[in-house]
Amino acid sequence: MPKVLREIAFFVAGAVSLYGAWIVAVILLRPPEFLLPHPVAVWRRFFDLSNEIIAHTLTTATEFGLGFSIGLVCAIMFSVLTISSRHLEAIISPFTVILQSVPKIGLAPLFVVWFGYGLGPKIVISALISFFPIYVNLVGGMKMVEKSFVEYAESLRLSRWETIYRIRLPYALPYFLASLRMAGIYSVVGAVVGEFVGADKGLGYLILQGDLSFDTPLLFAALHVLIIIGILIHIGISILEAVSLRWRGTTGDVGFFATA
Repeated sequence: MPKVLREIAFFVAGAVSLYGAWIVAVILLRPPEFLLPHPVAVWRRFFDLSNEIIAHTLTTATEFGLGFSIGLVCAIMFSVLTISSRHLEAIISPFTVILQSVPKIGLAPLFVVWFGYGLGPKIVISALISFFPIYVNLVGGMKMVEKSFVEYAESLRLSRWETIYRIRLPYALPYFLASLRMAGIYSVVGAVVGEFVGADKGLGYLILQGDLSFDTPLLFAALHVLIIIGILIHIGISILEAVSLRWRGTTGDVGFFATA
């Protein structure tokens, strides 16, 4: 069975098991709905407010989609600059370490002050969170190129940029794709964190409203949407990985060099 199909089967089996345990817990413990609602109540709430939930989902999708795209472009650009010159690496690396050391949730209120309550703060947080795993994995992958490949490039008199484009970037592709899986999900987290701090729409805002009004079925419904988004991102990256790495004769995981 292809790897992607196995992952889908595992997701389905995990969801069925989780729902089974959830239903058993509700039947046996009979907790108040504001503590643990029945799955039926959650889905009823979802369909009652489906149009509103879809609108909030589109807002969050716009935020993490733009944030992930910006983080991806910046990570590729800075990783190439880092590899191209030791001097540039000495300049760029301290800034990446400093930004990585600062908790993103601590920056969220500051971004709200700077950029207001619109899309801006959520996009910036999402971009920052998705930037680091891609940057660090890509730099690490390009540095791990076998010495014989570099010597071969030198024998062909390839320039430094040609060596990066023709040898280092293709060699780092597995590490890059592995980081996308992590960065894609983290970009969603960044958007939701931004909505928690200041927003009037989005799934994070919906979760916060459900919590404040003790509307737990609504809170669970919004969480369901976020889980589905995360699963779709994971499966999408797995498909991209399987297609892109077919030429290497492997689609296995390669491990991570860093986390956000």
